[in-house]
Amino acid sequence: MSDNSLERRDFIKKAGAVFSFGLFASSFGAVMNSCEKDEVVDPPEPETVEIDLNPYPVLANPGGFSMVKVTKKDGSKVDVIINRIDQTTFSVIDTICRHMGCTVTLPSSSANDIICLCHNVQFNLKSGEVTVKPIPDAVPNLTKYKVFEYVAASNVLKVIL
Repeated sequence: MSDNSLERRDFIKKAGAVFSFGLFASSFGAVMNSCEKDEVVDPPEPETVEIDLNPYPVLANPGGFSMVKVTKKDGSKVDVIINRIDQTTFSVIDTICRHMGCTVTLPSSSANDIICLCHNVQFNLKSGEVTVKPIPDAVPNLTKYKVFEYVAASNVLKVIL
């Protein structure tokens, strides 16, 4: 082999090493900067919404329950299940199963449970707690919203969503 051929090989090896180092150095900065950014999305701020119960005659008496579409201040809509427990006590439960994101179904009576048809998990109508879990996965309770106030004179329920 000639010295010319060895010089060319050394040059190619050194150039490759310099190129690789430059590629690594330029990528390293981008990777480090992406790790510094806060990727956590904060949950929306809770807000109090007023729900007019007059369009839902089934909620006039204890034991009545209904799925209700609530409009938030930003215009977004949230479906909830409202259950009238007694003359002044209500429970308000989210309709989305947090296990798989499926919409739950209303029970046939207030003595029965809410059911997620995606995996047949059952939830208590008053509390949203899991009552029957036929799957081995961890299934969180349905979200229960805080009822802030019930104004009987206007039949309006104030709920913190």
